[in-house]
Amino acid sequence: MTGRLNSTVMARHLADRLPMTVDFGNHGIGGDDFPTKVHKIDPPLPSEGTDLGGKPGVGEIAHYVPNGSLGFYYGQLASYWPGVVSLGTFDGDPDVFARQNGPFLVTIEVAEE
Repeated sequence: MTGRLNSTVMARHLADRLPMTVDFGNHGIGGDDFPTKVHKIDPPLPSEGTDLGGKPGVGEIAHYVPNGSLGFYYGQLASYWPGVVSLGTFDGDPDVFARQNGPFLVTIEVAEE
């Protein structure tokens, strides 16, 4: 898959950590209310100067500041969440994430131009 990070400060901080290969898995709570696969970033991305809050939809990459989770959204959040920040989008079939039943490795890297 390909994707694009936006120009937010948090997205730039994520880009500075690339490349990374990390485990993603199911969101721990909420079932279909949280249609995302997540990885807890350690240390969390700094959030100073960032407007927190959003309702990520299909194909978005977002960071949930309160618990440090990076998420790939394969569905629409049911409601607005005060601590979530959109970092960009990904292309391709979002159901690739929905079909993952357990932990899986993801490599995130800067594409060659």
